[in-house]
Amino acid sequence: SDGQQPTLNGSTVAIDDDQLTLWWPLLLGLAARVGDPRLDVRNRALEVLSDTLTSYGGAFRDETWRLVFRGVLFPILESAWTDDTPQVYSVCPAVNPDLLSSSSESFIMSTAHPVFKVCIDLLTAYPVIAESMLPEVLSLLTDCICQETETLARIGVNSLGDLVGAMPTIEKGTEGSMASLWDSVAEAIAAIASRPLPHALQPNAAEEVPATAAMIGGEGVAGGAGSTASAADGHAETAEPGGSLVNVGDTSRATMTQLVVTLKVVELIADTLQKFLPDLTMSQLRLLMDAADTASAHARALHSDVAFRRVLRDRNPPLMTFKGQISRLPHLIEQELAAYNLMLSALPRLLQLGAQGDPARKEVADEFAEPRFTLTLQLVLSEYAQKERRAELAVSGSGGYQGGDASSLEAESDAMMPVLINVLTALESANDGYLRRNMAWILPSLCDLIRCRRPEVRAGLHRIMMTKMSPVLVHGDVLGS
Repeated sequence: SDGQQPTLNGSTVAIDDDQLTLWWPLLLGLAARVGDPRLDVRNRALEVLSDTLTSYGGAFRDETWRLVFRGVLFPILESAWTDDTPQVYSVCPAVNPDLLSSSSESFIMSTAHPVFKVCIDLLTAYPVIAESMLPEVLSLLTDCICQETETLARIGVNSLGDLVGAMPTIEKGTEGSMASLWDSVAEAIAAIASRPLPHALQPNAAEEVPATAAMIGGEGVAGGAGSTASAADGHAETAEPGGSLVNVGDTSRATMTQLVVTLKVVELIADTLQKFLPDLTMSQLRLLMDAADTASAHARALHSDVAFRRVLRDRNPPLMTFKGQISRLPHLIEQELAAYNLMLSALPRLLQLGAQGDPARKEVADEFAEPRFTLTLQLVLSEYAQKERRAELAVSGSGGYQGGDASSLEAESDAMMPVLINVLTALESANDGYLRRNMAWILPSLCDLIRCRRPEVRAGLHRIMMTKMSPVLVHGDVLGS
């Protein structure tokens, strides 16, 4: 009688819309069934709820939609936070078990993504509600991504990717608010990607984290890439070779989840730039690229501290495990390289757009793209040379490095070699004016690679020296420019 209606989580909402008062029991009943233990019941209830809202939502007012999202859809996902079924997790950031619904009892693996999809589909079907509801959907996705259960975090990243993919459709139905909506999406993505490294990967935490809180490697329940963990009990379980189960503490689960998520979000940034580069403003481009750069810088900081990485490796059990490479130093090489590849793909496209005569695009190219591109080239050349030097010192056992580090450090320089080849190719195709303007750093950086151990790099270096650098040095007034 007072307009108060219950929600799934036990709270109440005030409804003064006679039409919604009639709809509410139906919507709430369907939402409750989405939390049913039986998978077929969950699926059917969610299907009917989605069809109902899509078919009849055109009659809803903005305030009605806010009540539907806050009181019906969002509370459904509370089941993800109370899911105590076994979950899969990774033993290193770049190798992840499949997110298949290996257990129909798991709400996270079977139902969380479809619920997020319903929310995004409704924003697509009724774009007029995006301005008010998109920030709340982003907030919920961020909460899912920035918690310790890896499966839920990865589903959150996948759903964030779904939302990015839906932005053009949402844009068609908005009037003047799309720029602010893209700002909200870019800010959410950047905030996740640029988080500092987990505390366990910071050198001052080396003595603080007990060995029992370290990640344990093992064969997983989904293709052997990970292990199982409970989403609610605060401990993971992993099968040792003898078949027994041991507990893995919260610290390691949160650490590995964040590492997995950061890599995936940087990959999402790359995908976003690949699809929507011409549509993004300079501030949005800067925000996304800064976040990717920050993630890469965090990885470089870890890689430079080989002594600390040795401590992490020698913990029992180790923080990360690499199948077939028991002695491998913990690394975030994929996270470091993802940002380089992103820049080397997106920035030349921005430069090409700037060369097409559009004054706005030319401004982006001149003020943002070329300086950023130059910094990326400098960074890749410098970092590769440093990685080669570390590996060389480890092989000789000098400079504080140990022979046991050599294979790990050589593997990291090898992993970076394709990125370096791309940089050499970019310099080889650069115009003479660019080379003259930047000769002060290009020539010393290339000279640092002369003693490189990889023949592919030496061949590329020889080619650029002969075909590009020598002609510019001989015929161009480099010193006077």
